[in-house]
Amino acid sequence: MINKDDKLILADSNEELVKMGHSINTLMPGGESLSKNQAISVANYSLLVGANPFRGEIYGYKNKKGELVLGDGYKLLNRWAKKISDYDDKYSERLPPGVERLEEGDIGYRITITRHDKRGGIKEYTKLGASFKEALDIVSTSAIGIVLKKEMWSTKWNKPIDAPTGWTWDAVARKRALKNGLNLAYAMPGLAELAKETWVVEGVKTNPDDWAIEGTYNTPAEAERHAQLSSEQRERKEEVGQMTDEERSSRATVIEDATELMAENGDDDPLG
Repeated sequence: MINKDDKLILADSNEELVKMGHSINTLMPGGESLSKNQAISVANYSLLVGANPFRGEIYGYKNKKGELVLGDGYKLLNRWAKKISDYDDKYSERLPPGVERLEEGDIGYRITITRHDKRGGIKEYTKLGASFKEALDIVSTSAIGIVLKKEMWSTKWNKPIDAPTGWTWDAVARKRALKNGLNLAYAMPGLAELAKETWVVEGVKTNPDDWAIEGTYNTPAEAERHAQLSSEQRERKEEVGQMTDEERSSRATVIEDATELMAENGDDDPLG
């Protein structure tokens, strides 16, 4: 945990951190509740691991003491897993004390994950004499997610601790089960490898500068589209900047011809 008055400046550019910290205050869910320094710390962490805070890949929030809590979001694992194979998931009811070493007051859930590319094994095992449930258990992966009682109760103030904004403690336990299950079912790579995908939007690689600074977009999809267009525009400018005068002239002719086609055919973007 990082004290509310602290910030970690570990990346190369302080200016980049401040700029991204402002974006986190305005764009990241719950970011508006963070202090300027805390937002900069989230920005720093995201840059260090290469993950995208604007897509829920990492998160940061204040606990009751005003301390910053940093973590890696389950969306990072989920995005990677579904690139390999989609999956079905099923959660148990809340587990009783005594199961999986749960103590009174703890919250625990079991998740069962069945990868779609493994479902063919169910038929094969039933042919060998296994029941459907036995075959499903063989091809599926189970994992547990737990929130301990001490995470939900302040001994100092003798009162409950609220779950992160927008969550319940039961939802947190299920999310932990999902993260554990995905790690087991897909043999997930390290965070650095996962993070490479967090800046790619519809096949277009973006960087932090492409994401809107001001909170002008109401949904993640709008922010992603803005980042995609900003990246494409930057690449086009870089491409033009490297052209010779003759190449620029040729490019201008192509654009002029394409614009005429757009007017004639009603196409939104004849250049694709």
